[in-house]
Amino acid sequence: MNYKIKRLDYEEISFIYRNYLVCDFPQDEVKPLSNIEKMYQTETYMAYGFFFDQEGVGKTLAGYAFCSKYLDGTMLLLDYFAILKQFRSQGIGGDFLAALKNELSDIKGILIETEDIAYASNEKEKQIRERRDAFYERNGVQKVSIHSCVFDVHYQIWQLPIKEAMDSQTCFLELKEIYKNMVPEELYIKNVNITYDSKF
Repeated sequence: MNYKIKRLDYEEISFIYRNYLVCDFPQDEVKPLSNIEKMYQTETYMAYGFFFDQEGVGKTLAGYAFCSKYLDGTMLLLDYFAILKQFRSQGIGGDFLAALKNELSDIKGILIETEDIAYASNEKEKQIRERRDAFYERNGVQKVSIHSCVFDVHYQIWQLPIKEAMDSQTCFLELKEIYKNMVPEELYIKNVNITYDSKF
């Protein structure tokens, strides 16, 4: 199939948010659309769609990636990344990640959060998280010695190098600034905790 990546305008972002994102992610991980709109207007939020040409139908959305940054940042945070249900388990996720890497060739790397395996509530959830981590590892994503707890959700932090792999301290500083841009100060203080283990 002939897949293409496309940067989305706000109308497309809003459509995907309402029709897919709110179903693809746990409710406690879905930020209000108004927050996304505010960041989009300040050019600190962007989204990409992964489409393929379907004969007789035209361009069909197969996946989407929502990304956040701060104005002077050299890395992006992959805020949401999903393949639509009907296209999963076909290798499309890896193709999309590679296309995203090519599309964002002017930045140093992409930061990625995955739900921390250590905090899985049951065996099924643990296996889902392990599969997700394995997917990223297969596709060149590297674990860094950073963990975060954001609104009571625990994450392991990773990076997908583009120009070069960044050290954990740089990733830590970039992630802090991205979150300060995404979350109002009073909420950041109460609900965002990012830890960096300098020993590793």
